[in-house]
Amino acid sequence: MNPEMNDERPWTDEFIDLISDDQPANINIEKAFALKNRNLPKRLFKFRRDSKEARDNLINNTVWLSSPETFNDPYDCSLTVQFDHVVTTVLGNSLDDFVAKYGPQKFVSELDLEVAKRAKDPHLALADLIITKVEPGTTQQDAQAMRFLRSLAPDYKQKMANEIGQRHKKGLKVCSFTEVNDSIIMWSHYGDEHRGFCVEYDLAFPAPENLSRRLLFPVIYSSQLFDATKYFTRAALNPTGFNNIFPLIAAIYKSPEWKYEKEWRLVSIGGLVKDSSNWNMLPAKRLFLGSHMPPTKRDELVKIARTKKIEVFQMRLANDSFTLISDQIA
Repeated sequence: MNPEMNDERPWTDEFIDLISDDQPANINIEKAFALKNRNLPKRLFKFRRDSKEARDNLINNTVWLSSPETFNDPYDCSLTVQFDHVVTTVLGNSLDDFVAKYGPQKFVSELDLEVAKRAKDPHLALADLIITKVEPGTTQQDAQAMRFLRSLAPDYKQKMANEIGQRHKKGLKVCSFTEVNDSIIMWSHYGDEHRGFCVEYDLAFPAPENLSRRLLFPVIYSSQLFDATKYFTRAALNPTGFNNIFPLIAAIYKSPEWKYEKEWRLVSIGGLVKDSSNWNMLPAKRLFLGSHMPPTKRDELVKIARTKKIEVFQMRLANDSFTLISDQIA
């Protein structure tokens, strides 16, 4: 066993540390990938329902990359953002520009401005300060500026709340793999109640720069959603100077309830794959057929496997334990 790996997979903590700073200058992609490569399993498995699409993937050495919006876990690839913090930081930094643009400086002092910047909703706080200090006969322009101030913060937060989830998940495309091929639950869920098949991919030999290997990442099981507040704050303050790979981190966080899957994921971010589609994958090394696969389907898949020089194994139920056993048949 790799000394960096155990049941808790602590090396993933260092991996996240290397890629999670909100400023690009402070992340180390290549060191993170080198660490991941040292801990990459020698083989990964993909459970499939026996279908035309699954057979085409097997024949053509491809896998299906799809949007997490279609996955069985409604939390898949989700993240959380503390909108109040983002709004306070961003709008607080913009108050000086706002004051210069709309001209309410005749109503507020420098001290007032600093107090407003530290408030939960800076623009709303500034509006309240102005309202308490205005004199009768306030011009229409000043009144419009105050109304704008009062409405800006809640509108901004609502807009962010509406857009964040949609934009984040639409930019991701994911394909899931696992470290195990003998899980009864996974055969039931993803192998069509043991009537499907499971494909083994050999990761021992492809070069580290192989794209499919490079885009494989371990799933991290956490009771908390991935907090992306610092990235959205940095992006709002400096759209060209933030860590734009943070969606990758969100894509590999899942609830501990899924820990039994021992999942790895092939993840595309940033629009590398725009729509759900096939992705060129390493050739299959072995094929495992479900214990309940009909004989005619089994024979068809054995024929395909022989053409591609893929070893074939038949899963069967053990007689004395809740265990699946594989016997080579081709």
